[in-house]
Amino acid sequence: MSHIIVVGDLHGDFAKLNRLICRRRPEFVLQVGDFGFWPFGQDAPHLHLKPQGAKIHWIDGNHEEHEELLETGGRLPGVDKVVFQPRGSVLQLPDGRNVLFCGGAKSIDHAVRMSGFNWFPDLEMLNEDDLYSFPDPNKVNIDIVVSHTAPCEFDVKGFPEHLWPDWWDHEPDPSRNILSVVYERYRPARWFFGHFHRFQEGECRGCKWTALAAAQEGGRWWIPLDPPDEIRLSKRAIEKMVARDRDQKKLERSEVSQEQLNRQNAFFSNLDVKKAKIVSRRFRPIKDS
Repeated sequence: MSHIIVVGDLHGDFAKLNRLICRRRPEFVLQVGDFGFWPFGQDAPHLHLKPQGAKIHWIDGNHEEHEELLETGGRLPGVDKVVFQPRGSVLQLPDGRNVLFCGGAKSIDHAVRMSGFNWFPDLEMLNEDDLYSFPDPNKVNIDIVVSHTAPCEFDVKGFPEHLWPDWWDHEPDPSRNILSVVYERYRPARWFFGHFHRFQEGECRGCKWTALAAAQEGGRWWIPLDPPDEIRLSKRAIEKMVARDRDQKKLERSEVSQEQLNRQNAFFSNLDVKKAKIVSRRFRPIKDS
């Protein structure tokens, strides 16, 4: 079975990720955004990234160079086995489970950032247009979601708001409303995200969620991916199983009904033949003597 780990916000701290990969030797790394995509200069953060044998799949957080990300598709020159997963993209793991990726979130610290330089207000957040690139839930069963922030339904505890600096933005993040649509549409069994920089776990209507801490701030910033669990299935998978069972029962009833109909037709057909024979004997024509 493949060894897969999920890691929290990195913000370009690839030395810490390198040490984790060296120690744990994963085959895959799934990263929840604020990866550290600032691909400029001779000392760009990604130049220190050493995936070794791991394949790294990452999404965008709110702290990335979004204009360059849009233009280059997240390619990192000089680094292999590092794959950017656009919003709505799906990765099938070796065990058959499908992972849906949903990057993007709001920067509450934008007051100290410069638009177009290290803040991209038109690109950083999820919006309704992003949903057009998401797969048809009737064609793809989603088992796991990796996002940067969380749906509104998840009871996530961020940094206490009364302790926020005055210059932080207190307005709600519309990205969370989009993720609520994603949650209702796919009903995955598992969900991972970062953004809040605090490790916490919970469950919401059959979906187990995990918020990972940031790599720089201590706390639990990575976690092994749960192995496949046949008992804990996504709601959509259960609905498909129920529908398949219902269709099978309908087919069986249909086959039984057809068999009964065939027997009835055969019975009445034989009955008509017998009646005809009786009638023919009773009303035989009288022969002339």
